[in-house]
Amino acid sequence: MKYKNRYLYYSILPCCLLLIAIGVYVSGYNPPTQGPPYGNLPAPINASLDEQTKAGNLIIEGDLTIGGLKMEAGAEADKVLTTNASGVASWKTPAAVDTSAAGETGYVQFNNNGVFGASSNLFWDNTNKRFGIGTRDPSGVLDVYIPGVFVKDNITYDMLSAYGLGSWNSVHFVDNNTSTGSFYTDGSGIGSWFKIDSGAGNAKSYTKARVYTSDSVVVIWDIQYSDDNLNWDTAATDFYTSGGEGWKEKTWNSVGAHEYWRFYKTNADSHDHWHMELEMYEDSIGTVFIVSDSGNVGIGTKNPSSLLEVAGTGITLGGVTKTTWPRPIIRAEYFYDHCSGDGCTASVTCPWWGVIGRYCTDHYPYTTGRCQTEESAWIERIHKTPCTYGAKTCSCTEIGDVNAADISVMCVAYDWE
Repeated sequence: MKYKNRYLYYSILPCCLLLIAIGVYVSGYNPPTQGPPYGNLPAPINASLDEQTKAGNLIIEGDLTIGGLKMEAGAEADKVLTTNASGVASWKTPAAVDTSAAGETGYVQFNNNGVFGASSNLFWDNTNKRFGIGTRDPSGVLDVYIPGVFVKDNITYDMLSAYGLGSWNSVHFVDNNTSTGSFYTDGSGIGSWFKIDSGAGNAKSYTKARVYTSDSVVVIWDIQYSDDNLNWDTAATDFYTSGGEGWKEKTWNSVGAHEYWRFYKTNADSHDHWHMELEMYEDSIGTVFIVSDSGNVGIGTKNPSSLLEVAGTGITLGGVTKTTWPRPIIRAEYFYDHCSGDGCTASVTCPWWGVIGRYCTDHYPYTTGRCQTEESAWIERIHKTPCTYGAKTCSCTEIGDVNAADISVMCVAYDWE
């Protein structure tokens, strides 16, 4: 038994010492921080707290968590990485973004609750580089158009024509008689129309239409305009001439003056829906402010002929309103004086604003007599002595051998009518 214990002691003790030595060695191990001397392997990444660089790609199967951000597997083409409130990032199909423009060509775009919005009140004419507010036909670089009082136009039957409308009678349509039908829409399909030709040089800038109809059958029109009777643009859509017997009306923003206007049917119906009377209106206010292509500014006029032209009957400045504006005028007239006697003086006093020029001479110019300061000549321009610009009186004194002197003075006044 004594020798057996010794055997166990001397056999186990070395093993324990070896294990302790290995532990000490491992605890003092420093991982490599660079590649091998011959550069045939990149530096490995390890558990060190130091900053490390991994050469080549790093592929991780499964999820990856970095500082609280968990990135889930599942990357695919055309997907984006998004996170939820818990910091979990996942690959999602991006939400569709609507980039299509709103409204018609030329409508200025704006943000309408996150989507594109547009209005015919804001219009860009890209051909002529003009901006319109309240008009789709700006006449200058900036045209501000405000609808005002509608003025009824005098439509006559010879201006009207039609296509595809039953029982057409243009005379009845403008005879101010709402009891007689001019046409009905039964059998009048999409594309039927009635048209107004205002005549060459007589273009109309309509902004309102009224039609008297007989019953509640739904009939829908587009209101269109043209300058050549071939190419048509739309001023207004969805004009419903329905809703029971009576007047139906439609208004729209100005699209400028045009020779041809028509009502183009956009739906089909199957009833004798009579149309009895037509009224067309222009706008009495129209353009209130414009910057023309030449740079002139107009207020109340769309064709300013000067840097600033104001049309109208009243302007208020500093609380004072003027309804008329005087025009400047210039009055000019010669006045003459003569004197006789040794050393006499001829003198003229202007009855208005002042002297602008003087002419002095001897009464007998063939003698040696001379007028003081001038020798039979005009003072060339104003602001010269002794007859200064604005002076009331100017004179000539005889200083020669002849006892006489003459003076002619031009008197000028600048005044208002």
